[in-house]
Amino acid sequence: MTLARSVAAGRAAPVRGVRHNDGVLFVEVVVVSAEVAGTRSRTAKVATLAAVIRAAGPGDVRPVVAWLSGELLQGRLGAGWRTVARTVDALEAAAEPSLTVEEVTAALDELAGTSGAGSVARRDAVLTGLFGRATAAEQRFLVGLVTGELRQGALAGVVTDAVARAAEVPLETVRRAAMLSGSLPDTAAAALRGGAEDLAGFGLEVLRGVSPMLASPADGVAAALADLGPEVSVEFKLDGATCGL
Repeated sequence: MTLARSVAAGRAAPVRGVRHNDGVLFVEVVVVSAEVAGTRSRTAKVATLAAVIRAAGPGDVRPVVAWLSGELLQGRLGAGWRTVARTVDALEAAAEPSLTVEEVTAALDELAGTSGAGSVARRDAVLTGLFGRATAAEQRFLVGLVTGELRQGALAGVVTDAVARAAEVPLETVRRAAMLSGSLPDTAAAALRGGAEDLAGFGLEVLRGVSPMLASPADGVAAALADLGPEVSVEFKLDGATCGL
C-alpha cells in the first residue's frame, strides 16, 4: 500500500505502549496521540496526556510535549511530503515497536542539521533508517509530524493543562511560564524537574519572544491598579494589536 493510501485509510489502532530499558518507547506517544484524537472529552484528553508526560524521563519531556502539541523542536527539517512519501513507500513497516523517543529525536536533529553537498542523500538515509524501524502506526504519526500535517486533537491549551496536572503545579503558574519562555516544551521540562519553584525562574528576556497574551477586563483604572499594584507598565494598543515598547 502506498503512503497516500495508508494515510487516507485512517488510523489503525496502534500497539499498546510498553516500557523500554533505554527510555520511553516512541509507540507510547503514538498510542496517546490516537487516544486523544479518539475522544471529545477535554478531561479525558488531559488525563491521558498527563500520564505519558509524567512517565517521560528528563531527556524525553521536551520532545514528547512538542510532538503531542503537533510541533517539532527542530523547526523545519528540509524534508517535504514527496521526499517522505518516496521513502516510506519503498519500506516495509516494522512488526514490533522498538524506537525510543531519544532515537527519534536524534534522527530529527540530524535531518534538521543536514545541509550542503550530499545533503539529499544523507536525508534519504536518515529517513530510511528512521521509517524502516517504525511500525505502521508509528510511520503514520511520523509522516504527519515531519510534514506538519499531524491531526490528533491536542492543541497547546490542552497540553498545557496536562503539563500542570503531570507536574502537580497550578495551571496559572504553567501558563505564565509558557508565556514568558515562549516554549511549552521548556516549560514542561522545568515543571517536571523543579515544580513551581523552577517555573518561577522564567521571566522576560531581551530578544526572546513571548507567547501571545490574552487581556483581562477591569472595571476601571483604579480597579486595575488595585489588582496589579502601584507600579505598572502601560502599552499603546493600535487597531487591535498590542505594541509593547
